[in-house]
Amino acid sequence: MCKDSSMKAEKTQPPVDAPLSDYQGYDYQAEFWGSDRDYEHQCEVSVIQQLLSKVPQPIKRFMDAGCGFGRLYPAYAEKADEITMLDYSADMLAGAKKAIGNAKNLRYLEANLYETPLEDESIDVVISVRTTHHLPDLDRLFKELHRIITPGGYLIIECPNKRHIVNLFRYLCGSKTDQSPLDHSILKHSDAFYNYHPKYFEKAVKQHFDIRKTVSTSFFRQRFLKRFVPLSILLAAEETCRSLFSRFYLTPSQFYLCRRR
Repeated sequence: MCKDSSMKAEKTQPPVDAPLSDYQGYDYQAEFWGSDRDYEHQCEVSVIQQLLSKVPQPIKRFMDAGCGFGRLYPAYAEKADEITMLDYSADMLAGAKKAIGNAKNLRYLEANLYETPLEDESIDVVISVRTTHHLPDLDRLFKELHRIITPGGYLIIECPNKRHIVNLFRYLCGSKTDQSPLDHSILKHSDAFYNYHPKYFEKAVKQHFDIRKTVSTSFFRQRFLKRFVPLSILLAAEETCRSLFSRFYLTPSQFYLCRRR
């Protein structure tokens, strides 16, 4: 059985060669998700709602894998009968619990996504946003997600895209870099932060899931645009660009709607 927030949760061991990022002691909500990231937040909420609209309703068992402080909860709160909020950090889960509360259909689970204490085929829909940049062993990750998702169930997952248009521009202009953004190998920024070429990411996904839809988001993440252009205009332009250009992998975030075989 899974351990909920009323029990002492035990973390499974991360791979010895790839330490997991632990947000303990870091105020992720205040220090990262300030008002200057309203645009990114609204983009991600919109994409999640768009992709969830393509998942058969109602959803019985849902999980936010890497839920953080519960930032995305409003995007799916009304979509599922039972919701599991999973994160590797006890601090993040405490923040989520404080923000969301203890509704009867909620449980909070502290766990490593490479090896969760969940039972086989126990979740119908999983979303995972801003987590894979901490998880370089994609094969291990997708094997575990395949194990816990029911046959025919769905996964919505975000890929941190290293070949986005800004990186391409810098590379073509001769900016110093250790690796071409067109190279399919993993781009390692630090011991716990990675970016991927979308084709590399998709190859890992397809070992266990069928990709049903790909959506690019955050076309206008540049700081000067967010500072001088009203949020409503950026979001309207985002919708247009998303529908026209998602297949070109131009943005720093690629979202995938996947179905378990």
